[in-house]
Amino acid sequence: MKNRFQCLFPACLLLLCVAAALSAGCGGESNARREITEVRQAAPDDLAPPRLSTADRFSTGTNPHGAMGMGATASATTPRYEWETPEGWEELPTTSMRLANIRVAGDPSAECYLSVLAGDGGGLLANINRWRAQMDLEPIDDAALAELPRKTLLGGEAVYVSLRGTFRGMQGDREEADYLLVGLVAVRGGQSYFVRMTGPAAIVENEVDRFDAFCASLREAAAAHGLETASGADGLHWDAPEGWELAPARPMRLVTYRAGGGACECRAFVLSGEAGGLAANINRWREQMGQAPLSADELAALPRWTVFGREAVYVEIAGDYTGMSGDKQPGQLFFGLVAPFGDSTLFVIMVGPEAAMAQERDHFAAFCQSMRQDG
Repeated sequence: MKNRFQCLFPACLLLLCVAAALSAGCGGESNARREITEVRQAAPDDLAPPRLSTADRFSTGTNPHGAMGMGATASATTPRYEWETPEGWEELPTTSMRLANIRVAGDPSAECYLSVLAGDGGGLLANINRWRAQMDLEPIDDAALAELPRKTLLGGEAVYVSLRGTFRGMQGDREEADYLLVGLVAVRGGQSYFVRMTGPAAIVENEVDRFDAFCASLREAAAAHGLETASGADGLHWDAPEGWELAPARPMRLVTYRAGGGACECRAFVLSGEAGGLAANINRWREQMGQAPLSADELAALPRWTVFGREAVYVEIAGDYTGMSGDKQPGQLFFGLVAPFGDSTLFVIMVGPEAAMAQERDHFAAFCQSMRQDG
């Protein structure tokens, strides 16, 4: 009994000490609660919104041909894609990662999809070896990659693969014998493009010609065809100025255009709420142009335009531009627009050499003021 009490006593003493410490921490004046006097809200980077999860970045609606939808958080969209659906193929609702999602030959085990993701995912070799692993095949090396056939996808070169084996699935939790995967992979312009068809070999073999026709029919919609009016998420529409060229899709951007012979770039994106507020965004842009922040009176004196039937603020900044890469570009001119958009904010930014930008000033104004929303 004595030994048992001796063992318990240190534990009881420790509990009493902990209780006393907690009591002092909760009630002692020296540990009183501190009132928060400053709140910092993260604002978007100059030309790209905050990093989001993959699901947030690639949130889509249910229209198989539609643009990537605008989520409840900061969101925008890549340009929409169009295609010709082969006979006997059935379009399905898009998912968070699939801009096109199609059932092949009416068989639920055969599918074809298009994905466009940011970054290179490790490069062509890594992406193709990932597919090979899903088919329970050994990886290949650079020499074997160089021997793979090339085809055209969305106006550029893509690597074509045909893999037959046991399909393990993306998570490695399946075992489907004698499956066939045919696909195209392209990595360019900071993005990765994937089109692939997977299913029982007996079915997929009969659909290869239709797969090739589907890939050949893929194209960017609206402004990609030189149409004056383009559209994006949540029924947003705008008029593309004459001479502006649609640039490759970028995650989180509503749209990107090149102008002035490619020397100037204009981009638009939507962020939730006020995204840090007017002063924070404009003064961050001024800092990137090597200029001092504006005072409250100077902010109030900035030009106002009407966008979405509401007051929007326009700013023009000349100086040496330092972008996200950290490289300084002297003699630049910066146009920026901050426009309330429902419970979100539309940002339109354009930057380039001063002489070229001066020629695009009216085009920028027309582009911003053409923004509208159906419904």
